[in-house]
Amino acid sequence: MSRICNCPNPPGGQVICDNDQLAMCSFENGEVVSGCFSRPANLLTIPSLNVRVQAGRNWALSLVTGTRRAYDQPIQYDELALLRSGTYTHSGTGKIVNFTLPKDLDFESPRAAVSRNA
Repeated sequence: MSRICNCPNPPGGQVICDNDQLAMCSFENGEVVSGCFSRPANLLTIPSLNVRVQAGRNWALSLVTGTRRAYDQPIQYDELALLRSGTYTHSGTGKIVNFTLPKDLDFESPRAAVSRNA
C-alpha cells in the first residue's frame, strides 16, 4: 500500500509515495509544491527502535515545518499532535502543508507503538 497525501484545496490533488517515504503537499505562491521524501540512510541504521523512531519523527518535523532539528531533540506534546494531524500551518505565512508520515513512523504502526508518546 502506498502513502497518499491530499493537497490543500484549492487546487487539491494528491501525492502518492512509497510506504517508507514522507509525502508532502503545500500551496505556495499560487503553485502546488509536493514531493516524496526518503529518510537519510544514517537514520535507517540506528539499532534502537525508540531512538530510530524519534530521529525519524524529528526528521519529518524538520521537513514539514522548515526548521532545523537535532535527531535526538525531545519531541513536545504539541509536536506529536502536529505529526498525528497530518497538517501544518505556518504561523507567519499561513502556508498550509499537508503530509503523510512513512508507514513505520505513523502512530498506527505496530513498529512505532513503543514510542507513540516518545
